[in-house]
Amino acid sequence: MAKLSLDLFLEKQEFVHGESIRFVATLTNRGAAPVTILSLQRLSRALRIVVTDADGKERSADALNLLGREGMPAPHVRAFPEITLAPGQKAKEPGDVLPWLGELEPGTYTITASYSHDPNAFADSNPATITVKAASPAMAAASLPSAVFARAPRLSSWQNRGAKGFTLFLLATSPNDPTVALANRPLTTLTGEFEVYPASANANPAAADYLVWIEGGNTLRSLRLPAEAAPDAPVKVPLPTPGLSVIGRPFSDESGVMWTVLADAEGTRATLVKLAPGLPASATPINPTPPMSGATEIQWTRDEQLILLWTGENPREIHGALTALKAPANPLTGRRLFTAPQPVIDLKSYMHYDQQRETYTPMCIALCRNEALDLFLTVRVNLATGAMVSKEEFIADGMGELTVLQAEVDGDNLVAYLMTDPDGNVHYAPPDLADTAPVILVDAMPHLDIPEVPLTTKMYPLLLAAGRLGNRPGFYLRYIEEGTHFSTKKM
Repeated sequence: MAKLSLDLFLEKQEFVHGESIRFVATLTNRGAAPVTILSLQRLSRALRIVVTDADGKERSADALNLLGREGMPAPHVRAFPEITLAPGQKAKEPGDVLPWLGELEPGTYTITASYSHDPNAFADSNPATITVKAASPAMAAASLPSAVFARAPRLSSWQNRGAKGFTLFLLATSPNDPTVALANRPLTTLTGEFEVYPASANANPAAADYLVWIEGGNTLRSLRLPAEAAPDAPVKVPLPTPGLSVIGRPFSDESGVMWTVLADAEGTRATLVKLAPGLPASATPINPTPPMSGATEIQWTRDEQLILLWTGENPREIHGALTALKAPANPLTGRRLFTAPQPVIDLKSYMHYDQQRETYTPMCIALCRNEALDLFLTVRVNLATGAMVSKEEFIADGMGELTVLQAEVDGDNLVAYLMTDPDGNVHYAPPDLADTAPVILVDAMPHLDIPEVPLTTKMYPLLLAAGRLGNRPGFYLRYIEEGTHFSTKKM
């Protein structure tokens, strides 16, 4: 019988609800002879984690349990990976309870690891006790979908309100099922509550993830997370002119350089900021003529181009600037791309892939409103030619006072919306807009004195689309529930 020992190391013992619980399992050959056994890698399924709550209820999983949680099949393995350990030699494997098992509710838990090759080669670790406390989410924002949309995790930032300030977290969710969290890491402590925006990327994994925010009205803050490394210290970049804000979301290119667009509240001043590791920030001026006073849209493409769209004083005219990031125009000047049949209230862009020609074409979806006839129109425009590709009309009965909170494009290039009414209640509009209705979290039950609970903007709702490669396509809604944790449901 092989003499093996298994040690479990947790990076800490106290967590908040939904946080990653990262560990390292170390398997050691305590015998006098070499042993050849299953490796600790995920395909071998030899390493498991067992979580026991205060009532003695056990849950266990291995790394491939994540695939089942995403609705994906387990891979067929013809030969399980093996390792040979010399006497005293160790093998280590990191992991995270969150993707393996899901979130742990607030409470106290015991976590152990177990290794099993066969009845003659197994080991159990020492138990570790952890405490999970209720979270207090204060703000949430999602990145744009990655340019490799179907394969890359979707990133969201959020802040946990604590006694010593606000802890900034980065949450990564599965592209196959947005209800499944892949990681949820605390990064740094903020002095106040800020609107922090995570970057999308055009690679998976990204060369570096970024989070950016504006501090004090005159400073751009950036936090860089290199792949497979600890986060860099947050950097400060003086704004080219005070009063600028992040519009859209930032972008991390294939070399790990961050890009973001800033503009003032009136839309008369704008700039494209580039931040490369170890180099001073550079700014390319944007000439927004006419001013960006209406709908705006930012899109970063797989081949590292910026698509910037906006409407101005005439809400029917769509203006835009398309430029390559490797050699952006200086200054970046927009031009009128299309005139919509009705005033535009929202813009969304995407890259249409032509399978026969193997080419990508920049496209725009303009949501227009005909107030006189109480109609909505969606117009698709080829941004390369300025030609209208399609137009659909929808009756907007009872939707006249709604404004767009967020638009989300799925893998089939269908767009759904979150809209808000003057009272701050959130409405979901599916791609056909036909069944637009308020989102009700709890139905009223008067006989039990339970009031109706609508979704509001104070719950930081986010609309997320699942990727096309998964088995659970569609749109998902994430929001802060009861001020203590995130909930996600399929719409």
